[in-house]
This record gives sequence, structure tokens and C-alpha cells, in this order.
Amino acid sequence: MGFVRQTLEQHPRLRATRIYQMIQSRGYTGSVVQLRRAVAPLRSPQRAAPFLSLRTFPGEQAQVDWASFGKVRVGRAERHLSCS
Repeated sequence: MGFVRQTLEQHPRLRATRIYQMIQSRGYTGSVVQLRRAVAPLRSPQRAAPFLSLRTFPGEQAQVDWASFGKVRVGRAERHLSCS
């Protein structure tokens, strides 16, 4: 794991499959799936901050979810069916 940590520090975007090839030549006998599970927690702390965070007072802003369900026949007319 020391080699994997050092490699990720130097090359943070390096894929686990490439690291697998590198450590396989050094005698690693495990599977690539095991390596991916070990590498995932090492990468997770690097999450980006949200681009825009909104702060509003209560009642200042409203949000609505909207869905479209296609068309429904009512008599001879076709009506769009949607829900909010």
C-alpha cells in the first residue's frame, strides 16, 4: 500500500488498472477488484466544493419539481399530462 499511496500522490489521476499493472510486476497476486476497493478511499477526500451555494431567507425563493407524463385522450382532444 505504501507504493500505491506514493504513486497516487505523484499521479492523482492514474487509473487503478495501471497501478495494478505496475504492482503486478512487483509480485502482487491479488485481483484488480481488490486493488480498486483499496484505492477508492484514498481518492475520496478530494471532493470539489459546490460551484454556487445559495442562501435565501424563508419565503424568498420557491422551487417546484415538474414531470411530463405524455398525452391523454379526453373525448376527441389530446391533452398534455404533467404534474408539479
